[in-house]
Amino acid sequence: MRPSFPPSSPASPARQPTAAPAPSSSPPPAPVQPSRPGAFSRLGAALAREFSRLRDLLARRVLLVTWDVGGMVGVLARGHGAAWRFSGAVSSGRVDFAAALDEVLAQLAAEGLKTPRGCLVASRLAVPARIDLPVNPERPRPIPQMRALVIDEMETPIAEFAALWNIGAVLATRGLITPEGRGRVALEQTARRERQTDGGFFAESGFFGQCALSIDLVAAHELEDSLRWQSRLQMPESPLAAAWSGYPAIDAGEAPIWLGVALGLSTWKEWKTALSKKKIKLLGVLPLALTVSESAENANGVTLEIHCEDVIAILRQEGKITALRSEGRMERPLEAEWLTRFVADWRAAARKLAIVCLVPADAEPIHALKDGLAAHWGSAPTLFSPEAVQTALANYLATRGRRADRTDDIPMIRFGLPRKSILKRPGFWHLVLPLLVTAALAATEYQQRAQIREVERRYDEKEFDSKKQQTLAQQESRIYQEQREANQRLKQKRGELARLVPELERLQAIEGMTANLPRLLRALAANIGEGVVLQSVKNSGGDIGRIQVIAWSANYASAQSFALEMQRAASHGGLGYAVAQTNVRSETGRGGKPGYQVSFWLLPIEEELASPEEMPENGKAQKGEKA
Repeated sequence: MRPSFPPSSPASPARQPTAAPAPSSSPPPAPVQPSRPGAFSRLGAALAREFSRLRDLLARRVLLVTWDVGGMVGVLARGHGAAWRFSGAVSSGRVDFAAALDEVLAQLAAEGLKTPRGCLVASRLAVPARIDLPVNPERPRPIPQMRALVIDEMETPIAEFAALWNIGAVLATRGLITPEGRGRVALEQTARRERQTDGGFFAESGFFGQCALSIDLVAAHELEDSLRWQSRLQMPESPLAAAWSGYPAIDAGEAPIWLGVALGLSTWKEWKTALSKKKIKLLGVLPLALTVSESAENANGVTLEIHCEDVIAILRQEGKITALRSEGRMERPLEAEWLTRFVADWRAAARKLAIVCLVPADAEPIHALKDGLAAHWGSAPTLFSPEAVQTALANYLATRGRRADRTDDIPMIRFGLPRKSILKRPGFWHLVLPLLVTAALAATEYQQRAQIREVERRYDEKEFDSKKQQTLAQQESRIYQEQREANQRLKQKRGELARLVPELERLQAIEGMTANLPRLLRALAANIGEGVVLQSVKNSGGDIGRIQVIAWSANYASAQSFALEMQRAASHGGLGYAVAQTNVRSETGRGGKPGYQVSFWLLPIEEELASPEEMPENGKAQKGEKA
């Protein structure tokens, strides 16, 4: 009598028993010995096992729970991203949430499944309703104000929902009593009232539960559990945990659309505490009334949810819930005229009709009404069986569990009472102000110490730079002094060398002259000729390598011949000298005889010949001049 999940997911099908093979007359084939896997095969298998184990560890595990009057049904959703694998559905009929959770987790552990990390609950205890708020969805008010407005608007829907759940409805929803049994209890109540009217057994109680117990339709503990469920469904508790969602109206000029969901705060805390003890995080609570039809593929149409005690009609336009209403069934049979009259005013807004059946017992009557609904509505409705609803419900809850804070049309309660601001708690500032002052002093001291360290660092850097500059100045002064001393020594050495160079040149000239002088004298003796008198052979005053030869002849021809012969001897005889600056002029001899004086210079052959202007007439060359 409650919506549940599919027994297994398509990704992980349930194990089916394998049929035994038929007998055969032929002998069975010989078993094939498997070949021994190689090293690479074993390594690949080991890596595959490790990868599968790591994938299971990293997979997100979310426990999807439906908590209704019939009890708890849970399924474990495991997935990577958008792909989900569902385990087989497990259930518990316990009335207490913590006891039912323990039983569900024990069944999952018996199947070898690990404990989930989060839990998403869909329950009819979370009552949804369309509410009117004077707030623009694009500019909502602060959360405390919004919560107060939503709770005020949710009082009427909560009262209407609580009025549906008399003890007979709870017993029927839990499957403890059938419709025929409810009729027998009604007859028993009538009989007791009649006996009381006739003055009979005035002590007999006419309550539904007592009548059902007296005619042995329910046990005492079943009636007690049902009464506990009735107290929860009627929600006498306060305050409430609430959630809301809003969006602009589809048609311009209309009021914005707001949906609210309310749940008893004590119930929220009970569920959260029970899950926390198992180290499971409560991701949120969704209203089961709207969630079962969210995936009915009726984004633009009317959807009827057939519950045990009421029918919920939902109008969706452009994928948004624009209208919502409910009406109790009150044990009356489902009729096509009643269902279509219930949503007749929505026919102009949406022509498509979908019917979601949650109770398996209602599937056949709804299918029998298909033709009647088509006749009254004008088009054939789309019917969703309980099995299809279960699969869609599991997929939708898994999607919401992956992103629990995702914005959706259906509000999801994710928090209980909003925590009071810590700034407004008593004694907060008495504790915080000294801490703030201490922190400010510590921060100031730290800043000052940092500034002192920065000043010290800069001082050390400047001192280091000053010492470095002093060291560089000293090194520069020492290098300059050494350079000056080196320049002085160099100048002194240059002076010494300057004094030695002329002497070296003179000695070299003497050495060359000493080597060439015998040949020179022999050449002079050989070429002196008749009528020629050799007057002098002398060195230059400044350069001893230069030799001046002066001779006298009585006639000009002899003087000229002597000079020419000396030139030929110098050119071909290998004297080492060259004849230059030959001069013949008229000159009186020693005896007063007239004649001619011939003079020329013998220069070393490696020297250049001097021009006539550079040679002095008296035969003496200046110091430093080249002949």
